[in-house]
Amino acid sequence: MSWFVLALIAPLVWAVVNLIDDHLLRSVYRSATIGAVLSGVIGFLPALYIYIFHQPQVAEPKLILSAVAAGMLTVLFYYFYFRTLQTDDPSVAIALNNLAPAIVPFLAFFLLSERLQPLQYAGIGIIVIASSLIGALDIKKLKFAKSVWYALCGAICYAMVSILAKYAYEGASFGDIYFWIAVGFGVGGIIAFILLKEKNQLRQLISSKDKKLVTLLLGVELLNMAGELIQGAAINGGPVSIVRGLEGIQPLYVLTIGIVLARFLPNHFRERRDERFNKKIICMGFMIVGLFML
Repeated sequence: MSWFVLALIAPLVWAVVNLIDDHLLRSVYRSATIGAVLSGVIGFLPALYIYIFHQPQVAEPKLILSAVAAGMLTVLFYYFYFRTLQTDDPSVAIALNNLAPAIVPFLAFFLLSERLQPLQYAGIGIIVIASSLIGALDIKKLKFAKSVWYALCGAICYAMVSILAKYAYEGASFGDIYFWIAVGFGVGGIIAFILLKEKNQLRQLISSKDKKLVTLLLGVELLNMAGELIQGAAINGGPVSIVRGLEGIQPLYVLTIGIVLARFLPNHFRERRDERFNKKIICMGFMIVGLFML
């Protein structure tokens, strides 16, 4: 499967994860740090699998450090992502977090010497601008959603993850590098747990006898891990600027799925058809245009 198709599949997977996370964050653990801890722990599992069944080759220390840092920064990104999700609709939260593609092309240009065609840069720009405008509450006054500062911090983390991961993938095989990225997930999860104030709440979740809840928690984290693996493969095979640019279409997936599910499960999904709905649709139309330019 081509890296371009993989880059389109990953945002679809995360769109589903985003909607489930929104429900869990409001109804179950109500803590961004718990979300980061769970993401770190589950994100570490591929390291165990790779170590047991595909013993990784020893890579250069600088590649290992880059990969571990990428994993740790991803956990930090998830913290900011959950904080953003606490205050805004899923499509708005994802749109704001998708500011990262605006940063990645510049970093990739200077740090990785990655060059794209002018039309591709234009496509990335259209997707990023349209994605950002979804998070604007009042375009004329440049009034943005309350969560914009958390989203900006998350975007910076995610952009650095992209550059560090791409740098590492260029120096070793996908499996060898992803092993160390997964180790970084584990380290990030441990740090998040140490800083966690709601440890009792986390223990209750882990020891919960509610099989449906445990299945949902485990399922969404495994689905998120699958998204990480799919996008990692896409970054390994294609230009990181385009892969991250394509991630900008995730709000389109979120809005579409969220509206459909909200009709049948209004108590669990909260994507609203309010005065901003038409603006969201127009912005998503521009995203599709930008997608074809890539």
